[in-house]
Amino acid sequence: EQRLDLWNKMMPSNLPLEESFDLKKLSRHELTGGQIELVIKNTAFKVAVLDDPLFKTDDFEEQIQKELKSMFDSENKVGFFN
Repeated sequence: EQRLDLWNKMMPSNLPLEESFDLKKLSRHELTGGQIELVIKNTAFKVAVLDDPLFKTDDFEEQIQKELKSMFDSENKVGFFN
């Protein structure tokens, strides 16, 4: 799957991941390469300030949902400006 390849290429290899980290689960979301990059960066900012900076699948899922919601919201707004 192309998205799984994108996730593998974009994820820094030195990230401390939880043992049950599931990249395949993340790759099921229909995100562009730019969105994946943004999700990774936003998740890194969130996790970096934690006492125990361990990356969990749920941290990425939360950022994916925010990204998908913002994409959906922007599509709704576009119609009002036409």
